[in-house]
Amino acid sequence: MIPTNILAACMALALFTTACSGGSLSGPERAVTITTTACGHSSKTTGAGVLAEDEWVIASAHVVSGAGSIIVSGTFGQRVGEIVVMDIEADLALVHVPGLAGPPVELAGVASGAVVQLAGGGPSGSVDASIVRPVDVRIEAVRSTERISRHGYEIDVRVERGDSGGGVFDADDRLVGIVFGRPLEDVPRSFIVNHLAIEQLLFADRSGSWACDPEQHRIVETSG
Repeated sequence: MIPTNILAACMALALFTTACSGGSLSGPERAVTITTTACGHSSKTTGAGVLAEDEWVIASAHVVSGAGSIIVSGTFGQRVGEIVVMDIEADLALVHVPGLAGPPVELAGVASGAVVQLAGGGPSGSVDASIVRPVDVRIEAVRSTERISRHGYEIDVRVERGDSGGGVFDADDRLVGIVFGRPLEDVPRSFIVNHLAIEQLLFADRSGSWACDPEQHRIVETSG
């Protein structure tokens, strides 16, 4: 594992997706766009997300951590989402989106050199990439000055602001990672959280609830 300083890749423009029940979906068909309104004095943000299963979307925690409200967009139109699970160390969030439909996503590990696809939802759209290596990224936790290690992979494309939360899929449309940032240096590299962190998110207790606290200018856990 190689420690690397990174710049979080969030906030920007957006794209498309589809959501249909039954059968399987490709990576791009699972891509959604996440748009927030501001909580207190926080900034509005835009990022990407992944349809994980019926009514559930994976997003980036740093994109939604200052959300007054969340809109999930795709070819299905727009739906309101509610944050239920937050993992600030992995920079992941699980968002409940009533009425959104799709079969469960399959997760997989991946080896260095494997060909993958950043599957849309953000300004970069769908882009082919390769896994450079597994990395242990030294970074500040979401909305904190505490420095932590985040396990993931380095890929050989440079994501744009607004790509955070985008899914990275292997050739069999299995989810291998979620985009969370890029190096400070202007190099064709970016970082994704690995499938183990995503698995932990999906198996987390879904009885919680997070909502905007305008006095703290961020979301806080209100139950669970």
